[in-house]
Amino acid sequence: MSSVSSFGQKEEWGTIDVPKRMDWWIGASVGTTWSFADNAPSSNLGKNFPSFDFQLGTFFTRAFGVRFGASVARQSGEADAMAKELDPEKYGSSYRFYLMHAYADGVLDLTTLFAPRRKYRPKVDVMVFAGPALIEALHFDMKLKEWDEYPVDYQDKTCWSFHAGLTTAYRFSSHWDWAFEASYNITESRYDGVEENASLSGFLKFHTGFVYHIYDRRDKNRYRLTTDIDSEWAPRYTEKDREKVLQEERERIKKARKEMDKRRATKSERIRQHNEDVKKANEQIRKNKEKRVKDWEEKKKYNEILY
Repeated sequence: MSSVSSFGQKEEWGTIDVPKRMDWWIGASVGTTWSFADNAPSSNLGKNFPSFDFQLGTFFTRAFGVRFGASVARQSGEADAMAKELDPEKYGSSYRFYLMHAYADGVLDLTTLFAPRRKYRPKVDVMVFAGPALIEALHFDMKLKEWDEYPVDYQDKTCWSFHAGLTTAYRFSSHWDWAFEASYNITESRYDGVEENASLSGFLKFHTGFVYHIYDRRDKNRYRLTTDIDSEWAPRYTEKDREKVLQEERERIKKARKEMDKRRATKSERIRQHNEDVKKANEQIRKNKEKRVKDWEEKKKYNEILY
């Protein structure tokens, strides 16, 4: 990261499009979870706040990349309705536990696919992601020891998971994004501490936070300037090379101007020839008209003599 800063500050005469590094980014966000488990109902959305998430990712191409992340989520569980009716004083309260969530995702940038040109690229990135995850449910509330007749296992447990979702990121600088993410996580039903009839359950995650791009694939900061200290991995560009590039550009512009002048001359000649043809056609029409008038007058005189 320190080398990135040094290259980014030494800008002598512009950015040279040399082989680029991958776009690495780090992110941090805060949010909540919306559970669909029988003993961690969705009504506990507010009780499950806050949830913290941290990410590290990279793009191999302009549109596809991977990311690795970890989150810790506060969770709230409850007894079922039948237990609350039997003993509301005992089972009326909720119990606490935490989810440690580690995941690895493949990321596809839809904005890059449909708006690849930087000139027309919007400031909003829409990305989809999916991948496996590992969930650790731990630190169950010790009040569960009092629920001796209710089947809550308050021992720590590890569950496999698969999740997929959508991220929307707004770029407000060359390196910083503000992002909102929503994902659905499918996991084992026992993650809330209760063995259910269904083998699978799940929960939604909603997070918002900031992302810092070490190398931004949408900005010139993704490209390194070639200087003397870059000579180990990139060709060295001297003042002579720069002058050569400028001379080639001047020749290209000169050639383009000649071609444009040639096209203009050709167009002017075509217009002149067209005007000449129109003029000749009009002259021929005039002569034909005068001839018809003359013939008509002669015919009229002949008729007057005849009658």
